[in-house]
Amino acid sequence: MVRVFIDLEMNMVSQKNTELRAALPHEIIEIGAVKLDEKCRVVDRFCCYVRPRYNSSVHWTVAKLTGITTAELKKADYIEDVMPRFVEWIGTNESVRLYAWSNSDQAQLERECTFKNLWTPALRSICSHWTDFQRVFSRMVGYRNGMSLSRAVEYMGLDFAGDKHDALSDAENCARLLALMQDEEEFARRKALVPPEPVPVKKPRPKPENEEQPEEMQKQSAENTGTAGNPAKKPDTPKKPHRRRRCSRCKKVQGDAAKASAKGGSGTHAEKM
Repeated sequence: MVRVFIDLEMNMVSQKNTELRAALPHEIIEIGAVKLDEKCRVVDRFCCYVRPRYNSSVHWTVAKLTGITTAELKKADYIEDVMPRFVEWIGTNESVRLYAWSNSDQAQLERECTFKNLWTPALRSICSHWTDFQRVFSRMVGYRNGMSLSRAVEYMGLDFAGDKHDALSDAENCARLLALMQDEEEFARRKALVPPEPVPVKKPRPKPENEEQPEEMQKQSAENTGTAGNPAKKPDTPKKPHRRRRCSRCKKVQGDAAKASAKGGSGTHAEKM
C-alpha cells in the first residue's frame, strides 16, 4: 500500500465576488504532500504554491498564519496547471490511500475541482480512498473530539518539524504520527501520558426577563425606587357603581305613581300589583 499525506492551505475569495463566494468561499494556495512506503518511511515529497483566480492578494490573516505572501503567489501557476502534475506525482495505483488531518482538505479539493471543472478519472479514483487521520488518531488516544495537529505531536513527546501551517511540514508531521503508531508498544507507552480529554464547559443559560430576581437584586431595585421594605403594589382601580337595570314596565308604573302623587294620590306599584 502507498500512503500519501496531504495538506492544503487556502485563501478567502475576494468579497467583490459575492455570488461566487457562496459556491467557493476559499481557493487552494499551497499543496504539500509526502509519500510513504509500506514501512511508513517518507520516500518522496511534493510542495507547490497555487495562484488563486478570485483574489489578487493574500488575506492578512492567512498571511500571518502561513507566511505566504501575495508576491510569492503571483509567480505560481494556477490550479488548472498544478493539479495534473500533482495527480501524476501521486500515481494511479489502486493501492494509493490519501490521508489528511481532518476532512476539510478533502471537502475543499472536491469543491474547487467541481467548481473549476478539474475532475478526471484518475483524480476521482484517488479521492475515493481518503482517510480523516485526525479522527483516527484522536480515537486511538481516547478522545471523542478532534485535537489540533500541533497538540497531537506534543502529546506524543515529539517536536514539531518545520513551521506550523506550512503545507509540507503539516503533512510530514502527520506521517510521523502514523509511523509512531506502527510500534504498538511505544505508542501505548506514550498514549498513557496523554492527558484526559477536557470536558467542554457549558455556558450559563440566560435567564428570561420574567424570571424571579435574586433577593439582593430585589433589595437594590427597591432602594433605587425608594420602596425598600415596602414592595410596590399596583394602585387599586376604583370600581364603577353597580346600576340596577329596570324593566320598561317598572319605569311606566313608577311614572304613573309619580303622577298620582302629584294629584294627591298615594298609590304605589306594589299596591296596584
